[in-house]
Amino acid sequence: MSERKAFNFFNSYYDIVSDETYEVQADFLYNLVRYQLAGIEPEFRTDIARLLWKGHRFTIKRSYNEYVKKSGVPRPSWNAEGCTIHSNPLSATQEQEEGEEEVQGEEQEQEERLIAKFGS
Repeated sequence: MSERKAFNFFNSYYDIVSDETYEVQADFLYNLVRYQLAGIEPEFRTDIARLLWKGHRFTIKRSYNEYVKKSGVPRPSWNAEGCTIHSNPLSATQEQEEGEEEVQGEEQEQEERLIAKFGS
């Protein structure tokens, strides 16, 4: 089965997310790419990204359906093994943020110990 290697990225996709937070941008764009390249239905982590998707759903789905129709490639079943597109794009970011919070907490504890030991 041939995999889709490219898709049209419309300026309107960029326009709708450019004023949003990076989390919303990542959520929307990641799900857009997953859908366009692999046909995987979006699993949004933010309500704003879900709302943005609803506003552009028609053009996004039409683009994918035209690809399937022209290529003759059936819509893949990505529940099978071999899917390389992860379903949780933000987990690494969240783990990194949690790790940073732990480091900040440890640094603050160390600072408090030094203040207690040597005074302010």
